[in-house]
Amino acid sequence: MSAPKKIENFLNSFLQRVEVLQQRLSDEIDKKIISKLDTENGNIKYSTDNLLKTQEIDKVIDDFTKRNSGVFKYYAKGLQELLKSNISYYATFNPQSAMTGLETTINHSLERMGITPQGAIVTNGLLYQVSQMQDVRFFISQQLQLSIARGDSFDVTIKNFKTAFQGDKNVNGKVFNYIKTNLHDLTYKVDQATSNQMATNLQLNYFRYSGTKVKNTRDFCLHRYGKVFHRNDVEIFPKNKPYFQDNYDFFTDRGGYNCLHVIRWISNQLGEKLHNKELIEDKDE
Repeated sequence: MSAPKKIENFLNSFLQRVEVLQQRLSDEIDKKIISKLDTENGNIKYSTDNLLKTQEIDKVIDDFTKRNSGVFKYYAKGLQELLKSNISYYATFNPQSAMTGLETTINHSLERMGITPQGAIVTNGLLYQVSQMQDVRFFISQQLQLSIARGDSFDVTIKNFKTAFQGDKNVNGKVFNYIKTNLHDLTYKVDQATSNQMATNLQLNYFRYSGTKVKNTRDFCLHRYGKVFHRNDVEIFPKNKPYFQDNYDFFTDRGGYNCLHVIRWISNQLGEKLHNKELIEDKDE
């Protein structure tokens, strides 16, 4: 299986679990917060007691994340396996480095993500912080406090909350969006940075711009798709496209936000044969 496909499959599997997590959390907030709000004539009462109940959201989510930590443990273990799959590929260039430099590179990448070499989540590390869903907590609190202040009907409060929180077939829910925003691009970046470091260690200078073409593939990626470049060729690549991140770096950011392509390093011998001589300057983009 190609490297881009491995990442895509891993993230799709993880995000499917996130959707289930989102539904569970929605039900939990309904049961432990919304259903306990005081009403009068079918409307949510504007009262100190009700406002105080919204302050229980942090406690409810803390308890929820502890009981549902398996989703993030799945991500931690999956990322570890994804990065380690690079070893079998890059070890073919220099088998002696497989158990030393390559393993060290992977462990450094995991450490950046707040994951131990054994695949455990480090408390207060990056992945742990994502799992605490601070932005989601703020959204829930704001949504319920507005309903209380307006004196919305209980039924409308439930409906509005579930619609906004869970999303629908056209709009992703809050938990899904929050976690995807924080981990989707970062997963590609960490895998690419790990691969890049391995290539540097092995003194590889050529890469193929790999991945798949979809209907909304950007011109930047279409122009490079499947082509082989020398690392120095990147100097003439554009660096200011609208979809490029701040402090854009081609070797980790590739085609910008939500890019599904990867830089696949190849042997110098093969690279010299396949090197794309006509470099792409993007004059027509």
